[in-house]
Amino acid sequence: MNYLLKRPAVLNELERSLGDDFLVLGEKRYEIVDFVMERATKLFAILTLIGKCKSILDFMVEGISDIDLPFQVSDIKSSENLLASHNSARIYCLLTKWSNWDLQELSRFQWSLLAPILELGHCSKHYDFHSNTILPFAEDDEGSRITGGFSSVRRVKIHPAHYTLNGDFETEKVSQLIL
Repeated sequence: MNYLLKRPAVLNELERSLGDDFLVLGEKRYEIVDFVMERATKLFAILTLIGKCKSILDFMVEGISDIDLPFQVSDIKSSENLLASHNSARIYCLLTKWSNWDLQELSRFQWSLLAPILELGHCSKHYDFHSNTILPFAEDDEGSRITGGFSSVRRVKIHPAHYTLNGDFETEKVSQLIL
Protein backbone atom coordinates (compact mmCIF):
# COMPACT_ATOMS: atom_id res chain seq x y z
CA MET A 1 0.00 0.00 0.00
CA ASN A 2 2.79 2.43 0.89
CA TYR A 3 4.33 2.15 -2.56
CA LEU A 4 1.01 3.36 -4.05
CA LEU A 5 0.02 6.00 -1.54
CA LYS A 6 2.58 8.81 -1.51
CA ARG A 7 2.42 12.23 0.18
CA PRO A 8 1.76 14.19 -3.06
CA ALA A 9 -1.11 11.83 -3.95
CA VAL A 10 -2.68 12.33 -0.51
CA LEU A 11 -2.34 16.11 -0.81
CA ASN A 12 -3.86 16.05 -4.31
CA GLU A 13 -6.81 13.91 -3.23
CA LEU A 14 -7.49 16.10 -0.18
CA GLU A 15 -7.35 19.21 -2.36
CA ARG A 16 -9.70 17.63 -4.90
CA SER A 17 -12.26 16.51 -2.30
CA LEU A 18 -12.11 19.54 0.02
CA GLY A 19 -11.94 22.21 -2.67
CA ASP A 20 -11.57 25.73 -1.23
CA ASP A 21 -11.68 24.37 2.32
CA PHE A 22 -8.31 22.76 1.64
CA LEU A 23 -6.54 26.12 1.40
CA VAL A 24 -8.22 27.33 4.60
CA LEU A 25 -6.59 24.46 6.50
CA GLY A 26 -3.16 26.07 6.06
CA GLU A 27 -0.43 24.12 7.86
CA LYS A 28 -3.04 21.67 9.21
CA ARG A 29 -2.95 20.09 5.73
CA TYR A 30 0.46 18.65 6.50
CA GLU A 31 -0.71 17.29 9.86
CA ILE A 32 -3.50 15.48 8.04
CA VAL A 33 -1.06 14.05 5.49
CA ASP A 34 1.26 12.94 8.31
CA PHE A 35 -1.68 11.23 10.04
CA VAL A 36 -2.62 9.43 6.82
CA MET A 37 0.93 8.36 5.98
CA GLU A 38 1.84 7.22 9.51
CA ARG A 39 -1.41 5.80 10.87
CA ALA A 40 -4.26 5.71 8.36
CA THR A 41 -3.20 4.70 4.85
CA LYS A 42 -5.82 1.96 4.57
CA LEU A 43 -8.55 4.10 6.11
CA PHE A 44 -7.75 6.98 3.75
CA ALA A 45 -7.80 4.64 0.75
CA ILE A 46 -11.17 3.20 1.81
CA LEU A 47 -12.66 6.65 2.30
CA THR A 48 -11.32 7.73 -1.08
CA LEU A 49 -12.81 4.67 -2.78
CA ILE A 50 -16.26 5.41 -1.38
CA GLY A 51 -16.10 9.14 -2.10
CA LYS A 52 -15.81 10.26 1.51
CA CYS A 53 -12.17 11.33 1.55
CA LYS A 54 -12.89 14.51 3.49
CA SER A 55 -14.17 12.38 6.39
CA ILE A 56 -10.52 11.63 7.20
CA LEU A 57 -10.58 14.90 9.18
CA ASP A 58 -13.29 13.52 11.49
CA PHE A 59 -11.42 10.23 11.92
CA MET A 60 -8.22 12.11 12.73
CA VAL A 61 -9.96 14.26 15.37
CA GLU A 62 -11.40 11.10 16.97
CA GLY A 63 -8.04 9.30 16.80
CA ILE A 64 -9.46 6.53 14.61
CA SER A 65 -6.84 4.90 12.39
CA ASP A 66 -5.94 1.67 10.60
CA ILE A 67 -5.64 -0.22 13.90
CA ASP A 68 -9.39 0.24 14.40
CA LEU A 69 -10.21 -1.60 11.17
CA PRO A 70 -12.33 -3.48 10.33
CA PHE A 71 -15.42 -1.58 11.35
CA GLN A 72 -18.28 -3.96 12.09
CA VAL A 73 -21.49 -3.25 10.25
CA SER A 74 -24.65 -5.11 11.22
CA ASP A 75 -26.27 -7.51 8.78
CA ILE A 76 -29.71 -6.60 10.10
CA LYS A 77 -31.73 -4.64 7.55
CA SER A 78 -33.70 -1.91 9.25
CA SER A 79 -34.52 1.75 8.89
CA GLU A 80 -31.81 2.60 11.43
CA ASN A 81 -28.10 2.79 10.70
CA LEU A 82 -26.43 -0.54 10.08
CA LEU A 83 -23.46 0.17 12.33
CA ALA A 84 -22.99 -2.62 14.84
CA SER A 85 -23.11 -1.50 18.45
CA HIS A 86 -19.92 -3.36 19.47
CA ASN A 87 -17.68 -0.82 17.72
CA SER A 88 -15.97 1.53 20.12
CA ALA A 89 -18.07 4.51 21.19
CA ARG A 90 -15.99 7.01 19.21
CA ILE A 91 -16.37 5.05 15.98
CA TYR A 92 -20.05 4.47 16.65
CA CYS A 93 -20.73 8.17 17.28
CA LEU A 94 -18.81 9.21 14.18
CA LEU A 95 -20.43 6.74 11.80
CA THR A 96 -24.02 7.02 13.05
CA LYS A 97 -24.14 10.27 11.04
CA TRP A 98 -23.57 8.29 7.85
CA SER A 99 -26.35 6.98 5.62
CA ASN A 100 -27.03 3.25 5.34
CA TRP A 101 -25.66 3.36 1.78
CA ASP A 102 -22.36 4.89 2.94
CA LEU A 103 -22.07 2.33 5.76
CA GLN A 104 -22.67 -0.52 3.33
CA GLU A 105 -20.03 0.87 0.98
CA LEU A 106 -17.57 1.25 3.88
CA SER A 107 -18.24 -2.30 4.96
CA ARG A 108 -17.84 -3.67 1.46
CA PHE A 109 -14.73 -1.73 0.42
CA GLN A 110 -12.80 -2.09 3.68
CA TRP A 111 -12.25 -5.79 3.05
CA SER A 112 -10.50 -5.03 -0.24
CA LEU A 113 -7.71 -3.36 1.73
CA LEU A 114 -7.54 -5.69 4.70
CA ALA A 115 -6.04 -8.82 3.17
CA PRO A 116 -4.03 -10.47 5.95
CA ILE A 117 -0.27 -10.91 6.09
CA LEU A 118 0.25 -14.58 6.92
CA GLU A 119 3.07 -15.85 9.08
CA LEU A 120 4.21 -19.10 7.54
CA GLY A 121 6.77 -21.66 8.54
CA HIS A 122 7.36 -24.95 10.30
CA CYS A 123 5.23 -23.85 13.25
CA SER A 124 2.53 -21.88 11.43
CA LYS A 125 -0.43 -20.82 13.46
CA HIS A 126 -4.10 -21.41 12.79
CA TYR A 127 -5.98 -18.42 11.35
CA ASP A 128 -9.66 -17.78 11.93
CA PHE A 129 -10.75 -15.22 9.32
CA HIS A 130 -13.90 -13.14 9.17
CA SER A 131 -16.19 -14.43 6.42
CA ASN A 132 -15.58 -11.24 4.37
CA THR A 133 -11.79 -11.51 4.49
CA ILE A 134 -10.25 -11.53 1.04
CA LEU A 135 -7.36 -13.97 1.03
CA PRO A 136 -4.24 -12.77 -0.80
CA PHE A 137 -4.03 -15.52 -3.38
CA ALA A 138 -2.09 -14.55 -6.50
CA GLU A 139 -3.04 -17.82 -8.19
CA ASP A 140 -5.67 -20.36 -7.27
CA ASP A 141 -5.37 -23.78 -8.89
CA GLU A 142 -8.93 -25.13 -8.66
CA GLY A 143 -7.83 -28.17 -10.69
CA SER A 144 -5.60 -29.30 -7.84
CA ARG A 145 -8.51 -29.68 -5.40
CA ILE A 146 -8.47 -32.88 -3.34
CA THR A 147 -11.53 -33.68 -1.24
CA GLY A 148 -11.85 -36.19 1.54
CA GLY A 149 -13.15 -36.56 5.04
CA PHE A 150 -14.47 -33.21 6.16
CA SER A 151 -12.36 -30.90 4.03
CA SER A 152 -10.91 -30.11 0.66
CA VAL A 153 -7.41 -28.89 -0.15
CA ARG A 154 -6.05 -27.07 -3.20
CA ARG A 155 -2.81 -25.45 -4.27
CA VAL A 156 -2.65 -21.64 -4.10
CA LYS A 157 0.12 -19.08 -4.49
CA ILE A 158 0.12 -16.30 -1.93
CA HIS A 159 0.97 -12.79 -3.04
CA PRO A 160 4.55 -12.08 -1.89
CA ALA A 161 3.52 -8.94 0.01
CA HIS A 162 1.16 -10.98 2.18
CA TYR A 163 3.36 -13.48 3.96
CA THR A 164 6.38 -13.65 6.17
CA LEU A 165 8.44 -16.76 6.73
CA ASN A 166 9.64 -18.05 10.06
CA GLY A 167 12.06 -20.93 10.19
CA ASP A 168 14.49 -22.14 7.57
CA PHE A 169 13.13 -21.92 4.05
CA GLU A 170 15.11 -21.95 0.88
CA THR A 171 14.07 -19.11 -1.43
CA GLU A 172 13.40 -21.34 -4.42
CA LYS A 173 10.99 -23.45 -2.35
CA VAL A 174 8.95 -20.44 -1.25
CA SER A 175 7.32 -20.21 -4.67
CA GLN A 176 6.10 -23.78 -4.15
CA LEU A 177 4.61 -23.11 -0.72
CA ILE A 178 1.23 -24.84 -0.48
CA LEU A 179 -1.55 -24.06 1.97
